[in-house]
Amino acid sequence: GIRAVPVAEAMLAIVLMDHVLRDRGQNFDLQRMNLLRD
Repeated sequence: GIRAVPVAEAMLAIVLMDHVLRDRGQNFDLQRMNLLRD
């Protein structure tokens, strides 16, 4: 049967990445990107 934990974990990861990509697309900032990269 389907287990809820991997499904919930995947959904959470998708939501987090969606917010990160949306934020990056709206306020693109080279200095913020450098802070995140390091």
